[in-house]
Amino acid sequence: MYKIIVPTDFSGVSKNALLYSVSLINNVGGHISLVNFYTVPNVTGHQKLMEQMVRDGVEKEMEKLVVVTTQWIGQGETIDSRVIRGQCAEGLVKWGKEDDYDMIIMGSQGSSNKMKLILGSTAKTVVNKVDLPTLIVPPMAKYQAIRNVVLADDGDLQESNLRFIAKLGLETQGHLYILNVGEIKIQKEIIDQYGKILKDFSYSFHNIEGDDVLNSMNYFTEEVDADLLVMTKRRKSFFQKIFGISHTDLELFRTSIPLLILHEHDD
Repeated sequence: MYKIIVPTDFSGVSKNALLYSVSLINNVGGHISLVNFYTVPNVTGHQKLMEQMVRDGVEKEMEKLVVVTTQWIGQGETIDSRVIRGQCAEGLVKWGKEDDYDMIIMGSQGSSNKMKLILGSTAKTVVNKVDLPTLIVPPMAKYQAIRNVVLADDGDLQESNLRFIAKLGLETQGHLYILNVGEIKIQKEIIDQYGKILKDFSYSFHNIEGDDVLNSMNYFTEEVDADLLVMTKRRKSFFQKIFGISHTDLELFRTSIPLLILHEHDD
C-alpha cells in the first residue's frame, strides 16, 4: 500500500499523471491525496473578493476531478483532496513533513519528452525542495505494470532508497537492472550489500563502457523495455555527482518512461 500525493493544476499533463497514479494504486494498493496549490493576483481594493472567486473556481474544478477519479479507482483504494493557497513546492515541503506519505507523482511540462520537466519547471522546484521520492510522468506516458526498472547507479546508493525500490519492484513482480556507465565503481562489498537487501528480488548488474552517459542510458532503457528509470538526487548537485551530468546535458536526455527521483539523506 502506498500513500501518494498528486499535485494538479487541472491541465492535461497533470490529469495524465493522476491517471498514472490511479492505475498504480489499483495495481499495488494505496491512497491518493489530490492537491491544488493556487495563488491570487493582487487587485487593489478587491483582494478579498478576488481570493474568494479564485478559491471557489478551484474548488469546483477539484470537486469535478474527484468525482471522475473516484470512478477510476478500484475497490478498497481511497482518495481525498485539498485546495491550498500558496506555492506548490513550499506547500509540499510542509505537508510532506506533517503526514506520512510515500511519494509524490506529478506530470512534466516538457516538450518532445525532453527532461525539461526538471529544468525550469514546478517539477524542478519540487524535486529540489521536497525530500520525498518523486515520480515524474512524461506527457504521453501511460501506466504499465512496473516489470522492468533501470537504476542508474554509481555504487553509492543508500540502503533506505534501495529498500524503497525493492518494495516497489516486489509488489509488481519486476526485475531491477542496476546500470553503471563508464569505469566500474561498484565494489564487491556493495554487491554483497545489494544481495542482502534484494534477496527476494530479481535483479542484475550491468556496465556500459565509455563516457556517453546519456545515450547509453537511452539505449539501455529501450533495450530492456524499461517501465521506470530511477535516479538519485545528491546533496551537492543535481545529477552531476551521479555520472557527471550537467543541467545543460540533461536537456538532451529524452525519455518516454516515468522517472523516479530519490533523495540522498541520513539513513
